Amino acid sequence: MSTFKELKSNLQPEYSYNWKLIKEKDISHKQLQAEPSLDFLDKINNKTTKPRCQNIDLIVPSKKRTRSQQIQLEQFLNIIGSQLHDDTMSTSLSRHSNEDIRQETENDNRQFERNDEKRQFRIQEFIKTEKSYVETLKTLVKYVVSPLKYNMQQKNCVLNTFKCHKIFLNIEQILSVNEKFLQDLQNNSEFGLVCRQHIINFECYRKYLLEQSEAQKLHAKEFKTNQVYKRFLSRVKDQSEFKRKRLQDILVEPVQRISRYSMMLREILQLTPEEHSDFRGLKIACEKAKEIATMADDDPTKTATMFLNLYQAIKDSPCSLINQKRSLVAHLDATEIHRVTNKPTRAVSLFLFTDKILVASRSCIDAKEIDLEELLDNTATTTSTSLFNKNEKALKFKGWADIESIELFDGISDSTFILTATNVQETKKNEMSNITSFENYFYKGPRLFSVIAQTRLKNSNFLEKVNEFKNVYQKTRALVKQYEVQDKTYYRVWKGVPTFCNVYNPDSYVSAKYKNDSAIIYVDDDIIDTEKLFARSSYLYNPWIIGLIQPENMKGFRFNICTRMNFTRSSINKSNDLTIDFESIFWNNMLFLDQSLKRSVEFAAHSMLKIQQATNSNNSRPRSISRSSSIPSIGKLFHNNNDNIPTKNIIKQTQKRVPVHHSWSSNNSGICEN
Repeated sequence: MSTFKELKSNLQPEYSYNWKLIKEKDISHKQLQAEPSLDFLDKINNKTTKPRCQNIDLIVPSKKRTRSQQIQLEQFLNIIGSQLHDDTMSTSLSRHSNEDIRQETENDNRQFERNDEKRQFRIQEFIKTEKSYVETLKTLVKYVVSPLKYNMQQKNCVLNTFKCHKIFLNIEQILSVNEKFLQDLQNNSEFGLVCRQHIINFECYRKYLLEQSEAQKLHAKEFKTNQVYKRFLSRVKDQSEFKRKRLQDILVEPVQRISRYSMMLREILQLTPEEHSDFRGLKIACEKAKEIATMADDDPTKTATMFLNLYQAIKDSPCSLINQKRSLVAHLDATEIHRVTNKPTRAVSLFLFTDKILVASRSCIDAKEIDLEELLDNTATTTSTSLFNKNEKALKFKGWADIESIELFDGISDSTFILTATNVQETKKNEMSNITSFENYFYKGPRLFSVIAQTRLKNSNFLEKVNEFKNVYQKTRALVKQYEVQDKTYYRVWKGVPTFCNVYNPDSYVSAKYKNDSAIIYVDDDIIDTEKLFARSSYLYNPWIIGLIQPENMKGFRFNICTRMNFTRSSINKSNDLTIDFESIFWNNMLFLDQSLKRSVEFAAHSMLKIQQATNSNNSRPRSISRSSSIPSIGKLFHNNNDNIPTKNIIKQTQKRVPVHHSWSSNNSGICEN
């Protein structure tokens, strides 16, 4: 039986430092004096040691808990924060949703007329025309489609298989759904319910509507050039059921019928009071018929269309950009600033998806902001073609990466921010790194972006734009770490610092693609396999800080922290004002340790080593360290803080590899901007 003490002992080999909890009410780092000798590049690196938020993993074993155990767990979760739900929607889909709302509003403003006799007449007219329509389709299938399909694979066939399917499409499927519809209309008095139940099955009309134009062209061509086909149609036209109708007129009837459904049902709806049992069914059926008739897309189709338009608009973008499971969360036009010269490099557009961050450059440094709505609504290729026929592509792909691997930091000023690679996905034994050429843009070093240059002439609140993008980026980055259905994300703010806590059970934590640097284990389970949770083979990817929380029979919680490195208290602004409040002790210590970790050279060197190993696994050719990205330049950032001095082995290890977390590539001149 695993006890709290035994669990601490099991963690001891790797997490050998026990942190003595600080109980001051307010814990903050001593403010270090600014280093005047830091150049612009080192100032950027310095910013990447100060994260905007804290990220923690909480591991809660799955088990059947007693009522009191469940109450204590919920108490601790309340301390963690409130559950964060994924309410992000793709930009295009939310825009379409607004259109749907407006459409519903328009429908609600209908002109109601109370006339039961007229209403009944319209219903009978609907059924009568439906019967005539079904009879026409049955005649077509009986005398034309079935005979042609019967001999289409024979040597002397009238039409081969391809032509037969291309002309008549799925007319037999349409006949089948309409026969069932007619049967229920004739045998069931609940007109609205029948319409609702059957018209949702009319999705088969989409294929017919989409391909009808080509079908008519092929029919006309065959009728003109294929004399056997022409004679066959001349003979069947003499059948009395055809009523001397031409085939091309019959083939267009499904197109006309699906359009009439919307019109006829709307007329009946205007004669139906809202309290009538038919009303809701008629309204849904009317909207669905209109959606099909106008070829309005459902949500998955809208998503695919949006990403297809985006893919076509961004030159050199990866084809994997088109993904039904992905949504566009936010977009921001900005200027990338050179990380050494502090001068504008290129105008860019940043696209934040639910799983990726993508950067595309615009045509020139003074390029106008893109019209995102026009870009995404570009359903016809004419607009995108016109964009690209001006000797300039509106957008050109620069790079993208998993947002779990790219962290956002505040920039040098309020109008700037930094995106830089801080993590990589753990690869299994004998596997290649998943870092591809598309990620190279981010793994060459921190990227500084400014928004003020894009909005200065518009007198818009550019600071609000930047802050909104920063906040939604942090939220999306936390939510994407819900890798399994049962995974959850909690959120709260402590001492002005946003904290995101990803909650896993032990199995989902082990399989999580990206893990945070701090982990909390909720200890009320009989068995917790720490070797499985923190495998030594995954040393580079294991957390630095582990907290243990044990409920104590409704009396509170026992709290312990163990770490992989020795954190000292010399940088604390000490106070004589102590607290025994568990919530304050918990968050003050977790926040202080997280900030201390990110400020340490040991952590920076560790991050460089991890990312360098991943990038080198796809590149057998070794690369040298640039002058500007060497370890001594990083050391300058910390020389006033002697709490965490990296060991000689770490420095020696890191100097053999290209540092990424605080560096970028350089050519012979020492600077290379990609």
